[in-house]
Amino acid sequence: MEKDSRIFGKKADKDFTVLRGLDARVAHTKAAGMFDEDSRFMELGYAQMLAHVQGRQDFTHGRGADDVPPLLADVAELASAWVDGWDAVEESVVMAACSGCNDGSGNPCPHHG
Repeated sequence: MEKDSRIFGKKADKDFTVLRGLDARVAHTKAAGMFDEDSRFMELGYAQMLAHVQGRQDFTHGRGADDVPPLLADVAELASAWVDGWDAVEESVVMAACSGCNDGSGNPCPHHG
């Protein structure tokens, strides 16, 4: 019996995965219930880091810039962190292909620098 990819993860054909961003959303929700301000701040930062990493992974797996995981989309800080992660990988890919950035000088071109 094949598992439903919408629930248990993605299959080889890259079906939509509902659980993308779950770790970040759980960390964000956990932070909301913390009484200690320092702990809450740290947990919120951790949630944003997880969302950023998810954005990087989603770019690598071929997802588009507008495909923010539903679990992150309704929390502005997490959605923004996801977009930042996605954008960071996109910029790295563009720079890796840029002849000006790869001219042997070790410096990025004026456009990317």
